[in-house]
Amino acid sequence: MSIGAPKMMLRAAAYGAYGGDRIGVLHHATKISLTTSVSGVPTLRLTHTEEPNPALEEENEIAVEASLDGGRSWFEPAGGRFLIRKATWNLLSDGTKSRTIDCVHISARLKQALIWEENFKLRRDYDKPGQGISTTDIPADLFIQVWQAARNRGWGAGLSYEGAAAADANGNNWAKFPNVKGMEVKWSSTLWQLMETFQKIGALLPRWEGRRLLLVPPARKPLESLHPKRWPAGRSTGGTNSLSWADIATRIHVLGKDGKRYTVNVPTDENFNPRDTRELSLEANWVDSQNTAEYAAQEALVERSAPKEEIVRDWSADKPGCLIPWQDYNVGDWFWVESAAGKDQWLRVTSIQIDYSDGHCSGSTIFGTRIADGQTRLAQYIAANQTGTAHTSTSERVRSRATNSAAQRPGIIAADTVTVMGRVDDTGTGLATWTTISWPAPKYAADGAPLTAKIREYEVRIARVVNYEKTGLKDWAQTAVLSTSANSVAWADAVPGERYLFWVRAITEEYAEGDWDTLHNPPVLMLEWVMPPVPTPWKPRLSSQFGVASVTLDDRTLEEAKRPPWWVDKWQFSLIPASSTEPPSGWAVMGTFSREIRQTQYQVQTGVKYALRVRYVAINGRTGGWSQPNIQTVNSAINLDELAKKISGSQELLEGAKAAIDQELQATREAQAQLAGATWGGQNPPDEGTPGESLWLSPFGEVFRMKSHY
Repeated sequence: MSIGAPKMMLRAAAYGAYGGDRIGVLHHATKISLTTSVSGVPTLRLTHTEEPNPALEEENEIAVEASLDGGRSWFEPAGGRFLIRKATWNLLSDGTKSRTIDCVHISARLKQALIWEENFKLRRDYDKPGQGISTTDIPADLFIQVWQAARNRGWGAGLSYEGAAAADANGNNWAKFPNVKGMEVKWSSTLWQLMETFQKIGALLPRWEGRRLLLVPPARKPLESLHPKRWPAGRSTGGTNSLSWADIATRIHVLGKDGKRYTVNVPTDENFNPRDTRELSLEANWVDSQNTAEYAAQEALVERSAPKEEIVRDWSADKPGCLIPWQDYNVGDWFWVESAAGKDQWLRVTSIQIDYSDGHCSGSTIFGTRIADGQTRLAQYIAANQTGTAHTSTSERVRSRATNSAAQRPGIIAADTVTVMGRVDDTGTGLATWTTISWPAPKYAADGAPLTAKIREYEVRIARVVNYEKTGLKDWAQTAVLSTSANSVAWADAVPGERYLFWVRAITEEYAEGDWDTLHNPPVLMLEWVMPPVPTPWKPRLSSQFGVASVTLDDRTLEEAKRPPWWVDKWQFSLIPASSTEPPSGWAVMGTFSREIRQTQYQVQTGVKYALRVRYVAINGRTGGWSQPNIQTVNSAINLDELAKKISGSQELLEGAKAAIDQELQATREAQAQLAGATWGGQNPPDEGTPGESLWLSPFGEVFRMKSHY
């Protein structure tokens, strides 16, 4: 059997809520509509046309299960577990009953747990009895303490988390967030609000597998050069593009701790002219320096430098060449997206909407630019008043930079005195660049006289070199302008492999601006990162029954026995007769799957010894080495050796056993036919059959006897 082109199918299965067992597949769900996004709570709507079903008349859980091989194997994707919130009954035009089941993702249960009490990571604020103050700079540490306190009060039945204060769910150390230590947290806030806050500042990314929460940091923006994924316009059935100018800003004024004020300028996109100064004010009581103000504002407002753009691409899973969710991409992945004009843009998947009915799956995938892709998390954190006292608002324009001609202008800061240092770090979930720019304070004014005016701030201009191979350093395009009152500034948006130039100028308290240095060559920065070798996977698991082999990925590396790095994107398997340890033509790839899919089934010959190997595939298409083989003989439907023992040693027994064997073989053939039909004719338990007698073989090789009709 060979694996053909995947066809996406969905089904819904019911579970008892709050840790309950699996109830079964909902066979009569006629439509499934699922929406998930980078931020926000996923939602699910089922349409069901059957007489009252007890599983749908209680606060149970609904698991969305997907098949990418025409129904031969099923899996529950990450984020696929929901909680019933509302059931509505209606009559169709033919008089039959229809019900609509509205569900929210199981993560909404975090809204049912309050922070409420003091712990050793959250001390009481005696000046403000209604809140506490964080004593840790690791957000996951505080989140875990609040979770455990709520669990001790009886909340969280059936829920669990993976990760710890020392390391995330992938075994990597957490990054520290200095602004979290001392953060004010209201006792009446919920665990959901705490998670949302930490997600918005880029500390945590909620990732759910069933009822289990994986505590991991958000993935960094991958390198375009390492990510070959492309969404051609021809692979869509339709789509829209939209632009919005509503959120553009050029400057933000920060009111920080103890009433101190800071100003941060927004770097203007090189392809957009805002035409006017557009200002915002921000109150953030945790900001205590220009650097923290820049960190709070710059991260948000850099995304306001150009119109907000959103691209929607409609798709049908039955269309040849269609890119399928959970197999080819997930929410949060990055793509080269071809626009209507034929131009490719580097965009993030911000939302996926999927509809399944009448055996067909279709949907819409939404891509967003920098505003839409969640990098406004700092601004959103500041705007969230659930855990602190910060908000944003528009304000009237304040004093212009224009000044009188008599004001003393600072002299040029020579470009060859600017120092630039940078590095590339693998964070465990992506790449991060770190660049520090420093410079001396000007001693002289533009006219050569000693500088007596006080420096208000410095501006750092950062430019990307364009077509370096052809023009060297001659052509460049402005990338950002940073503002700071210090003599150094940090920048974290460099792209490895690109070359950047840097200039600095001073601005006085009278808003008199110095000139950029055009005489000296500015410093050049180019950061590099080399992908390590693709790891070898752990030995996979192999089981078989009735001619069906179950292939299971043990998602660990052979070298370190932990999850592979973030840039490992897929896995492949090869299942061939174990006649030789290394086939002359090499191990043939029989299937390629996203790491979201851990198990698949494959039809093979019974009684034959097979060898299974798996290997990883990186985001740039590179493959690693094959794992150690798992060698097993595929089980037959009948144990011939055992039967031979029964009939040996006696002709009379042989004659008597012959009829029994024929009867057993006939029963086995009938059972096999029934089971094979259940296995390959559909993955759901059949409604037809005789209670107490009829059998069903599940996709995982388990045999069930019918108790009653569904």
